Amino acid sequence: MAYAQKKYERARKLYEQTLGIRQELGDKRGIAEAMALLGRVAFAQEEYQQAIELQEKSLALRQELSESRAIAESLSDLSDALDARGEHDQAAKLRQEGLVILQAIKGETG
Repeated sequence: MAYAQKKYERARKLYEQTLGIRQELGDKRGIAEAMALLGRVAFAQEEYQQAIELQEKSLALRQELSESRAIAESLSDLSDALDARGEHDQAAKLRQEGLVILQAIKGETG
């Protein structure tokens, strides 16, 4: 809710608390989600390097968990941050990877 209302500092605090709890629980899925959300807050605040680092960590966990839809989401978020930093070629490559994953998911459920 705080993120949707553009109350980014409040959102950051809540997501950091969530991350801490998920880490204590050893919940990799929850850790990946919290990192992705923190990355989105960083992106919204134009803290692109931090957004990239958080999204890369989230992506690595999601790949470890083999969660295709979440991997595609992380690739999209990461590509947005890279694009904002002017790394357009790398961003396009990651977007394409995400699209391939989503098409595969659609094919499985289609």
